[in-house]
Amino acid sequence: MHFTPALLVFTITAFHAVTAMPASAQFTNARVGSYTPGLGACGKTSFPSDFVAALNTAQLGSNLESCFKEISLTYQGKTIMVQVVDDCPACAFGNFDISPAAFATLGDPDLGVLQPVTWNFV
Repeated sequence: MHFTPALLVFTITAFHAVTAMPASAQFTNARVGSYTPGLGACGKTSFPSDFVAALNTAQLGSNLESCFKEISLTYQGKTIMVQVVDDCPACAFGNFDISPAAFATLGDPDLGVLQPVTWNFV
């Protein structure tokens, strides 16, 4: 099969448009836990003091498409930004874990889980 450059660009663009999550998609009633970062699935070493996240496997993507994306999340009127650096296999779609520093900025670490959280990719 032979593709012309214009057809190939259209095909790749159309495929990306179908598989990419819209940047404007907002998730509500999400469940966010805390985790201890280290060497993440995205290949970056992070620390508990960094504002980072471990995103659920489905949204991280089989090709790690969501690595290093920024997430804006709000809990009880407080909003922070975290960067996706790891995978959370135990997290359901729409949920993720965040570093201890990020968690403590939003709520009491003794809670263990923050819910409902509203979030979106930035």
